[in-house]
Amino acid sequence: MRTRTSATVILIAAASALCITACNATAPTGSGSSLVKSPSPAALSPTIQPGQSIWHLAKSDGTAGASVPDNDPDVQAAQKVVALHTRTVDQRSATNVASSVAQEETFYTKTFTTALSRNDYAGKTKNLFATSQLETRSLAIAWYVSTLSPDRKTAHAEIDATFDFVRAEPGFLSTNQFALNKPYTQHRTLTLVKEGNRWLINDITKQPLTRKEGNGQ
Repeated sequence: MRTRTSATVILIAAASALCITACNATAPTGSGSSLVKSPSPAALSPTIQPGQSIWHLAKSDGTAGASVPDNDPDVQAAQKVVALHTRTVDQRSATNVASSVAQEETFYTKTFTTALSRNDYAGKTKNLFATSQLETRSLAIAWYVSTLSPDRKTAHAEIDATFDFVRAEPGFLSTNQFALNKPYTQHRTLTLVKEGNRWLINDITKQPLTRKEGNGQ
């Protein structure tokens, strides 16, 4: 698990694949900036089994240490932000994309929002959904082992977000080799920071979309 606190922005910038293909942009981090690559699938934490705790305090090497109970206030607050953010970004359409993006930005730190703005994330998202007449639907969130820093000021959440395309122009589906009403899953790592009493997202790393074999297009 990583314990970085930089505002490395991994966003969707290609207009034809705005919610699918990740590319990089950096936000200011004091004296410098750094790019952090997405972890390989083999490096991801195991999924949570029934009875296991999702959240742990991060050890000095970034791995998960002592477990933190589900009813911990910081756990509940951070987990709520991730869940609400996931539903917001994965369930939008050409008709509500403007308000959806505005809602999405309420979950971000000012630094992260500024970095997204430099890449015209809002404009590109609105344009893609309008041009391709997209409508997506949030289906599920699967949690991986996630961590809180010992000082409770940062957190790293690992999830698999699953959604489908309810509507899209044929050209969009053909170009990106997608199909309607088929579940697509994306692994995401979200870095959160605590500002006052609020947990806000300061970084997102996204893996390419995947679909289980046997669901054929």
